[in-house]
Order: sequence, then structure tokens, then C-alpha cells
Amino acid sequence: MRVRIKVSDTMTVLASTEERHARIPRTYREHLHIQVGEYLHLKTKAGKTISLLVQPALFIDAENYELTMYVTRQTFAQLDMEEMAVEIDTVEGITLGCDPECIIMGADNRVVSACDKGIGSKTTDVGHDGMLLEFRPEPSLYEEEVVHNLYNLILKARDIINDSHTIENPNGVRLVARSYYDKLSVGFHIHFGIPKELINTQVPTIFAANQIVKALDYYLAVPCVLLEGDDYVRRSAIHIPYGKPGEYRLENPTLEYRVLGGHILRHPTLALGALAIGAMVVEDAVSRIRVFTNDYKDFEKLQSHEEFRGLYPNLPKDPMDVCKALCRKSQDLARGYIVNIFKDYEFMLTHKTHAHNITAFIECIMSNRPISDDIEINWRTYYEQKQQGQMEIHQASGQR
Repeated sequence: MRVRIKVSDTMTVLASTEERHARIPRTYREHLHIQVGEYLHLKTKAGKTISLLVQPALFIDAENYELTMYVTRQTFAQLDMEEMAVEIDTVEGITLGCDPECIIMGADNRVVSACDKGIGSKTTDVGHDGMLLEFRPEPSLYEEEVVHNLYNLILKARDIINDSHTIENPNGVRLVARSYYDKLSVGFHIHFGIPKELINTQVPTIFAANQIVKALDYYLAVPCVLLEGDDYVRRSAIHIPYGKPGEYRLENPTLEYRVLGGHILRHPTLALGALAIGAMVVEDAVSRIRVFTNDYKDFEKLQSHEEFRGLYPNLPKDPMDVCKALCRKSQDLARGYIVNIFKDYEFMLTHKTHAHNITAFIECIMSNRPISDDIEINWRTYYEQKQQGQMEIHQASGQR
């Protein structure tokens, strides 16, 4: 579907909060059969996909011209378009996003407070959440694009740190991926753009979100436990409520899963795998729930854990067993589930779509190789090797 598009000067001024929005006047939304809260997926000149959240148009824009979509100048410059129009897709796939946190470690091995040093804000793509540095990459339908966007923010964070006049010896500063350090709990939150019928905290609709999160706790969080090594305090300490099983938020139009720890940010392979497994589980769960509830009309059927186990028979009979696996220092309980978890992956709806990233993630678990917590070294090495491989393939094809 082709949509007319213009730059909004007002949105451009507010770019830090508007760059992920597509603002469309009501008349044009009705004409296009698009609703507020949906995601639009648009191709860029670079051949990538960006996902924009539909919001009502600002009055000053709608007053000038109602039959157009408005974006910031920065977004407009990225888009692949002809004659001031773009091709948009409103596919029902699960939109992925994330906002992982990390620790800024000074040259003296002390934590540098991102907030105190004025690194970004609570809304910028590279910003802070208290003392922690937080990344907010653009969402996408594809985990590869989200992770590549995240890599660009890691590079941007280094530039910000190097240019900072408030950080001593910026060249000695490291970005560290941990789940817990010096009383700091660090998270890797994932946002899933689920169907609007499920974005509701009222009973009985909320039963659906509760069960999706149960599936994520089992199929995503349990494998992630095996990657933590000695970085277990966040999930096992009784006095830390943050990041425990079942923790999520529903904020239109996404379900934010808040259980995973910041250790997932250590390497792109881990980030890709976590996003891929999360997307696959949510896509599969939403599909099964839609059928089970008669197209989202009978949510009461999801109130019972036993009923939901009818959709996923390998879920433990007692939901507290998953909590124990996730909240104990020992990994033994989590390890006991892993064979059945990996087998179930193969029967999920979109397994083939995500299989390559999931396979690499599983190999990290099974190899038990330690991964450094130095984010920059791991991410730069991964992408530099990837770029080198692409160059070699290109050169080889040119010699034929």
C-alpha cells in the first residue's frame, strides 16, 4: 500500500521522542484502514526495514493537509520513496524491540554513573536509567536489524564517552555486560508488538499476556540462565524483586518482557538468539491462543495453567518449578529442562525463520565457552569479521 508522506517540522524539533512515530490524521487513517497503535513497516534506501508506531497527527500538521502521513526529517531522509509516497506494510508479524542496559566501568574499575555524567536522557537512543547506560535501538520485524541498530548505538556511546568533558580518562572506560554488579541490577528487556486485542490489563484479557509470559519464562529465560555463570545474583537474591519470573509490562502496543539479565548484551550472538527465541515463542503463543480462544473471544479459557499446558504439554505441571529454576543460584534445575525446550523449538510456528540465530545461541550454551563481559571488543570483532567475510565472498564472486 502506497502512502503520501511529508516532513513535520514540529516532530523534527521533538525528534528524540518522535523519530519512531508515524503521525497520521484521522481522516487519512480511516481511508487507509490503519489504527492508532499499529506498526507500519517501511523500506529504507539502504534496503532495511524500519518500524514506526502510528499516532494521531499533530494539530498544526493535520490543519495544513489531512491526507498525508507525517514523520521527522531524519526518518524522511532514510526512506525509499517515489513522488513523495512510500510503500508501507502492516503485516501482523511480531515487531521486536529492546532496551538493554550496561555498566560504564571507569579506568579505576569503579562504576561511572551515566546519569551523573549527563549521557543522554530517559528518552534518547543512547541514554541512561539511573547509573546505568541504556540503549534504545529502533524496532523491526527482524532480530538481525534490531541487533545491527543496537551495534550502531554501542559505537555512538563510545563517541559520546570520548567527547565527554565530565568523564576522566575516557579511553580507559569500558562498557560492561553484567546482570548484577555492586548493588546494580542490569536488565535486557525485550518489547513484543503483539495484536491489539491482547493489549489490555482488564480481566479476562490479561490472562493471555500472563500465559505468554509463562511461555517466555520457560522457553527463553531458562536457557538464558545457563549463560550466566557466576552472574546469578540478580535472579537469585531474595531482596531483589527486579527481573524475577513473570515480570512484564503492557504498554500499547507492546508487551515488555523484563526477566532477562544484562549478560545477554555480552555478544551479538546472544542478543540475536534471545530476540529470535522470544519472537518465535510469542509468534507461536499468539497463534495458538488465537485459535484456542476462538479469535480472541474467550479469554476465560486461559485462566487455568492446566488449560494452557494443553497448548504446551512440556510446560512443568507446577508453574513454581520454573520459578525455582530461574531463581536459584544453581543451574541444575534449568539444565534439566533444556532437552525438552530445544525439542519444542522445532515444532513452533516460525522456527525455520529464526533457526540460524537460535542454533548459534544453542551452540553457545552447549559449548560452555566463557564470553568476556567487554561489550565493545565482542561486538566490534563480530561485525568486523562479518564484514570481512562478506568482502571475501564478493571478491571471490568477482573472480569467476
